[in-house]
Amino acid sequence: MRAYIKQLHKQLGITTLYVTHDQVEAMTLADRVVVMSAARVQQIGTPLEIYRNPANTFVAGFVGSPPMNLLRGDLDKRGTFQLGPEKSKAIDLSPESNGREGEIIMGVRPEHVILMPDRGALGDATISSVETTGDLTWVTLDFTGQPMICRAAPDFSGQIGQEVSFGFAEATVSWFDPDTGLRR
Repeated sequence: MRAYIKQLHKQLGITTLYVTHDQVEAMTLADRVVVMSAARVQQIGTPLEIYRNPANTFVAGFVGSPPMNLLRGDLDKRGTFQLGPEKSKAIDLSPESNGREGEIIMGVRPEHVILMPDRGALGDATISSVETTGDLTWVTLDFTGQPMICRAAPDFSGQIGQEVSFGFAEATVSWFDPDTGLRR
């Protein structure tokens, strides 16, 4: 049905306003998307702009399936992101990657989190869920009590309770203010 609607829109060549609660429909049909919550505009942009650079944690958590991972912690000027009970875990990032300091929310899309064979790549976490869909596997990690979803190969063989290491490119990270939820 989505393909038919998109084809019809192109054939008619007219501006169309399509309202949906289905973010996949919005992303696949639209040239421009308006994301709203509680009757307020959260962000306007192309589907890729909204996906890659969400304006706030609402958009980050709404757009994408599964949504962006949002981890709350503290960032110091050296680029160390500390999180967990008593800031017991740390992810070392380059100081240039953030230009921020203090309490912050780090966002990273599930497809950018990579399971690593070497322990301690960026961090270690425990597998809490494995969902095989056929063409890929979604793995949910428990990282200091915060869930983090990553995409794995269809033949991923990890087990619930297993410790694994993960990594991601710093360029894929989004930063959000913990009080307002706005992108920094």
